[in-house]
Amino acid sequence: MSYRSMVLSGCLLLASSHCFAEIVINVLRTDIDYSFGYDTDLTNCFLLPPAHTPTEFVASSKDALLAEKPGTIGNNWFVLFQAHTEQPLNLTNKYDRTMRTIKWGTPYDNAVIAIQNGKSAHDKLALLRSWYMEKVRKFGTFICIPPRSKVRFWSGYAAPMKLSVKEPESEATIIKEERPGGGLQVRFYSIPKGAICLTIGMFDEKSGKSLKKEEKNIDLQAKFAECVKYYNQHPVGGIKLPENLANPRKFSEIWDDEQIIKFYMDPTTTRLKPYVRAR
Repeated sequence: MSYRSMVLSGCLLLASSHCFAEIVINVLRTDIDYSFGYDTDLTNCFLLPPAHTPTEFVASSKDALLAEKPGTIGNNWFVLFQAHTEQPLNLTNKYDRTMRTIKWGTPYDNAVIAIQNGKSAHDKLALLRSWYMEKVRKFGTFICIPPRSKVRFWSGYAAPMKLSVKEPESEATIIKEERPGGGLQVRFYSIPKGAICLTIGMFDEKSGKSLKKEEKNIDLQAKFAECVKYYNQHPVGGIKLPENLANPRKFSEIWDDEQIIKFYMDPTTTRLKPYVRAR
């Protein structure tokens, strides 16, 4: 198999609005490096102390002279959700502004509650429509990371985002778009080989009609269950997903990022390293 992933779908690039029912399968054949901008994304896109302290998922070694190494996922599949536009997924380490990445996600257990409609995805995760052609994020990808995978990432909560522009005549600054943030998010240093990405359109006939395109009802659990069923009918490399993977875990505090992340990590090899503001 070449560097490219295995893709199975009747609508490979999800470029048409008539392809919402299609499911795209991408299985990573090598790690994808997302280290560029890793630290600046942390300070620009996360709530920081005193509002909240992000933590980094890394190996348990605390030797300050050694570079941080990836931590280890435990015995459960770690699933994250990402809302996005119809841009095709970039599966290489070469930057392409016309394609999207999977360096951001929110743990599925949290997303299934927090992202119940399109507006929640934009508001909770502070996703500005102005970042890509003023488009609503009509598609979702479930990033399924296998048990025992090596991975490194920051976890915390999305900082508010806004776009300010100047009026042409008065040159007064006005806020064109604003998102409150506050949703649980993960920023990966890299995505490991073997990760299974399942992409599906989030809006369909069951979503209902609305004058505001973002305000659509989304049953994220039903969408993921559909993806898991389809994938297991077309498994890549003989690897199947657990049939009950779409059932979210029940956490006592669903907004507690550390509680969720700790559930999915191997505590014998992995630690959550708190962010420390540079002096």
